[in-house]
Amino acid sequence: MKFPKLSPKVIIISVSLFLIVSTSLVITLLTVIDNVPPTITFTNPLEDDICSGTVSIEYIAEDKGSIGAKVEKVEIYIDEELKSSEGNFIWNTNEYNDGHYTIKAVAFDKSGNRAESAINITVDNFLNPPPLDMFKILDFNIYESGKNPDWKNVVKATNPDIAVFVETGDWDNSDDHLLNHYLNQLNGYFYEEAPYEGYTTQGIGYNTQGEAIFSRYPILDFYQDDNVTLDDETYHYLASDFMHAVVDIQGIEVNIIGYHLKCCASDFEKLRREKETEGLINYMDDLGDVPIIFLGDTNSMSPTDNNQSIPEPGADFGYGPVTMLLYPNDPTYGQYSSVVHNFTDVYRYAYPNDTEVGYTLNILNSHSRIDHIFVNHHFENSIINSSIGSGTEYDETASDHYSVNAFLSITNISSTLNAKVETEQSKKFIQLEELIETPNEIVSSKLNFEIAAIIEKDN
Repeated sequence: MKFPKLSPKVIIISVSLFLIVSTSLVITLLTVIDNVPPTITFTNPLEDDICSGTVSIEYIAEDKGSIGAKVEKVEIYIDEELKSSEGNFIWNTNEYNDGHYTIKAVAFDKSGNRAESAINITVDNFLNPPPLDMFKILDFNIYESGKNPDWKNVVKATNPDIAVFVETGDWDNSDDHLLNHYLNQLNGYFYEEAPYEGYTTQGIGYNTQGEAIFSRYPILDFYQDDNVTLDDETYHYLASDFMHAVVDIQGIEVNIIGYHLKCCASDFEKLRREKETEGLINYMDDLGDVPIIFLGDTNSMSPTDNNQSIPEPGADFGYGPVTMLLYPNDPTYGQYSSVVHNFTDVYRYAYPNDTEVGYTLNILNSHSRIDHIFVNHHFENSIINSSIGSGTEYDETASDHYSVNAFLSITNISSTLNAKVETEQSKKFIQLEELIETPNEIVSSKLNFEIAAIIEKDN
């Protein structure tokens, strides 16, 4: 039997019709069975942002559930109250009380699928001033760049006006990304307080290094350095850069120096810490007779704690650095003490009975008091109290160190010169008075120049 030949046109038409029908069927089926929700993401504001004035709520909404699918509608809610069904919304936060709010966006596609996204923000239109009469300062080694986020809960529980953090590590990465992130989070939490401003040391190589400061008072200057000058005029490089911030506390320029001395308990490491402290004392002496708060992780114990029960194994970090700071008459370390400043260990001042141990190191088989807040003589009448930790369960999880806290009076910060400095100045004037008796025009000119220089420095 012979079959008739089909026309080529008939074949082409048949294939075309099949493709058209098939494509139409696929589109219809995809449209019918579209159960893929759209996506929506906020672009402004962002999670933990602090908002004030008028805020444009912005987002990106997309739907990739089917061919030709699109987002049909977006609803905006403030704390579950519908504010817009058209998506676009300009929020006047001045009509709201300062506080925490949740912004939610809900996107719908034409198949009825929905998706939502929510962010938590803080409205803060009223900026409170920092405290006028006293301030709270915090010293906290947060452990490897704040590895456990519970360190923020410790800060929230203690609510310091000034905080110095140790082991800030990579806070300086990507243009201080983490520094600014944490500032934003804590300022959002403490919206009823004056906002923090902050700085962190730069170029930190390890997450166990670095310091940062948060302050509700203006930070006038911020410095860091990786070396100090010893008594023999040689340079000594530090295991971790120290930071120096000049903070305006109600018109008083206070120098706040944060540090992290070399770790561990070998004789070499103890000697290294002693050299670091010798150089830091020289640095502070070069600042002159100014108010100083010196705080951080000394990795050293205090000789005032000698009557404590015997430290557990691994806790013998030595007493050299703290002895240099506190005991200028010590036969071994007194020679390295300051010739300008008289320092006080704030916690031990608050608890002179050393049965209040005040351990700050919190690791297995090694508990010691190695984190300290020291103040110089300008604060000798300003110490109100001191404490260890936040008193919450977060103390055990936030870090391998407990925080150290202190309340200091602002009104009692002394502006008088240290007796050590006055003695040195008196010696200079006596020497100059002796020169006055010498009938020599060159000596007389030198005398006038030096007197003028001293008067200018004192003023």
